[in-house]
This record gives sequence, structure tokens and C-alpha cells, in this order.
Amino acid sequence: MTAHASHALVMFDRVGSGREGDPVSDLEEQVTRRLSAAGWGNRASAITIDPELEVWVWSDSPHVDRCLGWEGQQPSLRMWLEEQGMWSPNEPKPKDPKRAVELALRHARKPRSSAVYRQLADTVGLQRCSDPALARLRALLRTWFPINQPY
Repeated sequence: MTAHASHALVMFDRVGSGREGDPVSDLEEQVTRRLSAAGWGNRASAITIDPELEVWVWSDSPHVDRCLGWEGQQPSLRMWLEEQGMWSPNEPKPKDPKRAVELALRHARKPRSSAVYRQLADTVGLQRCSDPALARLRALLRTWFPINQPY
């Protein structure tokens, strides 16, 4: 049995890409151009998450604290991260989202595991995420796979 894909999507973190100094739009354009040249045409896209995937964790959902083992602790997780120099009061997300997740879990004595990310995905989701890359992902998937289209 041969599977056929109708679309191609490449997603990657800007941090660790080896091209951290390049604008996100340039990175995405280069990858999309390569996908198009490889035969995907306008059925392919690239999305660069800046700085990294863990940015989606830091929405204003009340479930974040619980999933990271912080429920009921004082100070609040956000305040603690501010005290640690990980989150500036005027910013919507920690400056290093992956490190913030790791520190929070370590402080709560909760092991970092795929189960934590699964719980975050199940309860927090992407609806409240304000990250531009993830908003583009949602919009792209809605364009490629409209809800009213039979599959």
C-alpha cells in the first residue's frame, strides 16, 4: 500500500536551527522555496517557532500551573519565574520558554516527561496561545483542511 501526502509542513525552532541570526521570515521563505522546488508547489509551508516550541506552554491558562506541578504554591509560578529572572513583568512569555519549563518542573520536583507535555496539550491547547508562529499553524491547517470538507 502506498501512502500519498497532499501537503508538506516543516516546523522547527529558531533556537538550535543554526540560523538564529536570520529573520524568521527569511528562514521560512527559504525552506518553503525548497519544498516548492522539490515538487510541492503551493501545497507546502514552513513555520519557524521563535524561539522554540515550548513557547506554546506559556499561555494564560490556569492549567499551566497544575500541569507543571505548581498548583497551590506560593509565590505563583509567574512571580517565581520573575524572581528567577526568567520572565520580565512586561512580557507575555518567559524569555527562554524551554528553560522556564525545566526550572518550574525541577522546583516542583516533577520529572520532565512526554506525559507532562501531553497533559498540557490536552488541557491548555493552542486556543489561548498568542504566539504568531502557532497562530500561523492554526490558520494554515484550517486552510488546508477545512472543517466542512469530507475526508
